[in-house]
Formats: sequence, C-alpha cells, structure tokens
Amino acid sequence: MFGNYYDNQQEGVWMCFWGNGNPRVKISKKENLIEGPLTIYYETGETMFSGIVEKGKEEVLLKKFMKHGEEIKTTKWSISEIFEVMPFHLN
Repeated sequence: MFGNYYDNQQEGVWMCFWGNGNPRVKISKKENLIEGPLTIYYETGETMFSGIVEKGKEEVLLKKFMKHGEEIKTTKWSISEIFEVMPFHLN
C-alpha cells in the first residue's frame, strides 16, 4: 500500500497496485482507520467494487460491477471480511 502519514498515522488516499501497474485498491484513511471512498479494481483496471465507509462503521455497502461497467448488485460487507479475502495488508 502506498499513501501518506501525518503525525505517524495513515491519512488520505492509500493505493495498492496490480503487477501490471493498474490500481488494485483505493481507500481513504483518517487516523489509521478506513473512512470514505473504497474502490477495488479488476486487474484490467475497471472497477469491481465501490462504496463509502462511514466513520465508526464496520460494515459498508459495496456495489459490484462487471468488467464492462454494468452494476450487478449491492451487498453489505464488513471491513474485516473484505480484507480477509484480499491478498494485501492495510498496515
């Protein structure tokens, strides 16, 4: 993950990339916590999931998209569930 620190805490936009240079995950962090927009991408660079994490909430509604951009469904996920299945670390 790449992003900025302020007073030793993760702040602002943090990104993780696929080996081909395309974005893999884009999150917003405030005081080391995920808060704000969250986007997970296919390896080709198209959006796979998109949602907004509200301050203090452990669950987020994520819209799932097909590679060509058509929205398939919206599902509720816990933040921990999302990152348990993703092959990267947030810290």
